Amino acid sequence: MKHWGWRRWLIVPVWLFWTGAAVAEPAAVATKRPFLWKVQSDRGTAYLFGSLHAARPEMYPLDERIYRAFDDSDKLVLEADISGEKVFGMAGQMLAKAMYPAGDSAEKHLSPATFEQLQARCAKLGLPAAQFKPWFLAMMLEALALESAGMGMQHGMELHFLARGQGRKPILELEGANAQIDMLESLTDKEQDLFLKHTLESVDKLGEALEQMLAAWNAGDDQQLDKFLRESLKEVPDFASIYKKLFDDRNEKMAVKVEEYLNAGGTYFVVVGAGHLVGETGLLQVLGKKYQVTRP
Repeated sequence: MKHWGWRRWLIVPVWLFWTGAAVAEPAAVATKRPFLWKVQSDRGTAYLFGSLHAARPEMYPLDERIYRAFDDSDKLVLEADISGEKVFGMAGQMLAKAMYPAGDSAEKHLSPATFEQLQARCAKLGLPAAQFKPWFLAMMLEALALESAGMGMQHGMELHFLARGQGRKPILELEGANAQIDMLESLTDKEQDLFLKHTLESVDKLGEALEQMLAAWNAGDDQQLDKFLRESLKEVPDFASIYKKLFDDRNEKMAVKVEEYLNAGGTYFVVVGAGHLVGETGLLQVLGKKYQVTRP
């Protein structure tokens, strides 16, 4: 499975590991077409912006079309509200669920081969290999690797728009932090083993794959981004159940939430991981069955 871990920063809320404030003021980078769509109903409008939960500072400011959509919106909608002190509470909730109780450990839930790989990696980083659950360790390893590649979570786009809209727009949610944590907790031991195994195998192999994904996002190429995400399923069919939990199940619930907002009336700027927009089960396709979807 090629570089599966690097696809997760398009969908998984890795920003929960970071508790600072977003600051990004470098010169703009040319964008061919922003990863932005407009969903229109008889009563409301939703701008769907496909975000990166971790980004590089030089990616800011974003395309002006994105900011115009944000300024035209009445409310800011995030996967989970991470404003102010709430992020600390979320981090505490995640840590509480990520740690094994006394007498239990990752070793009891992982295959010997995966645990051996984990021990070797954690020894280099000074992290406890057995104390935390595999899903948390996978995300932590990925977060550290992304930082090394210059993809800082302090530059994540949710934080960017929270800072931009502070005190200006009400904040709504598509899921909430508890739902996201519960989704990760729902992964079976087998799924967590696979999840962690391929993170360990791909964590040092960022290279060209990450740059290609960034190029697809910067070009607003939803088809190319979907291709990256789907490659894993072709290579490892066992990953289908994980993919369903990370993408399909969440997309279905998010679409229902967006529809609720549209029916309530008003204009919404929805910041959601870019991977949730693309593909046959993505928000664009699901919402496009009922509403007009265009690109601003």
